[in-house]
Amino acid sequence: MPNTLALTESAQDYLEALLLASEDRSVVRISDVARRLGVRLPSVVAMLKGLAAKGLVKHERYGLVELTEAGRAEARAVLARHKAIFRFLNGFLGVSEATAEIDACRIEHVLSPDTVKRLLKLVTLLEREGAAGKAGLHDFPRLAGGRRTSACGKRAKS
Repeated sequence: MPNTLALTESAQDYLEALLLASEDRSVVRISDVARRLGVRLPSVVAMLKGLAAKGLVKHERYGLVELTEAGRAEARAVLARHKAIFRFLNGFLGVSEATAEIDACRIEHVLSPDTVKRLLKLVTLLEREGAAGKAGLHDFPRLAGGRRTSACGKRAKS
């Protein structure tokens, strides 16, 4: 599994933007990335230099931008986290699409791989089971392979 937590939030955003841009069009230019992220061209060039140094993108001056296999794997991991968080916030918590999108962009950078894996399992379970899945949320820790803790029950009652 890619180690996106070792990348800055900004680097993760650039990789995700490159992946999405490459799905929208056959070639990706610096201006496509700048437009998608709402940043200036020099900012894109500076980030691409850093990502290229890490072996995540291929970019030649004034040329097209391309994710390497490692870069594509990192970008897919970021996008998968984003989509899972969005689906949970929007589909199960009822957060508006706009708010869920903003929140998913913020949250996707800080979750551990274990938390993301469990969230994906939860979202999949809820989508598969519909209302019955929502009613069965209390049993999720067992289904996800985790353990229930009784820490909440041991707290002093006020």
